[in-house]
Amino acid sequence: MIKMVTKQFIYFFSRTLSSLIVIMTIAMIIIIISNTITYAKVDAPNYDFKFKMLYPFFPKKDFSEVKKMYEKNGLISLGVAVGTGTGTGANENVVIYKVYLKHQTFRFPIFFHEYQGKIVDFFVSLPSYFLHDPFLQDLQKEFGIQSKYSTLNGTSIYIWNESKADRDIKFVYGSTCTITCFPLYFAGTIKDEKSKPPGYTSLLDMMSF
Repeated sequence: MIKMVTKQFIYFFSRTLSSLIVIMTIAMIIIIISNTITYAKVDAPNYDFKFKMLYPFFPKKDFSEVKKMYEKNGLISLGVAVGTGTGTGANENVVIYKVYLKHQTFRFPIFFHEYQGKIVDFFVSLPSYFLHDPFLQDLQKEFGIQSKYSTLNGTSIYIWNESKADRDIKFVYGSTCTITCFPLYFAGTIKDEKSKPPGYTSLLDMMSF
């Protein structure tokens, strides 16, 4: 009788021990997986944004290049901003255009002025799903450290008056913060007043920033 009880106890104990080992193994696997997910690298939505897609719209660039790239792919004339000529093709007119740029599955607009076959300025309204830090790093890599910086009520303005890319162009970047910080806009305009069309108002000023 005692032998039988002993055998039953040993059998029960071994089964219980096996179950505990299985449970502990599963728990360890869950902990390892959880830690891996927690500490895995999370890329910002704009980590793969190609900054060079903005190059064709920089001031002093040939409008013909933009026209070639976007005429059949969404180039929209918004009319004459300033001018004495007739129609959007008149030589003395400052014409404002809009193009939608694409990143991943999203589209966002860039506006620019064209005058005598050259781009005068541009203003791009950046997607709110972008993150501020990666975009600012791209700008600083491209233009160097900003000349001026100011912040008010959570909105920050970065200005490059003499960027290493082109000292004749003023670049301005705006961002804001709520739960996270994200870009608002990026703009560029010719600095030399003599090179600007008569009566011209920059897109940055038109957008009231």
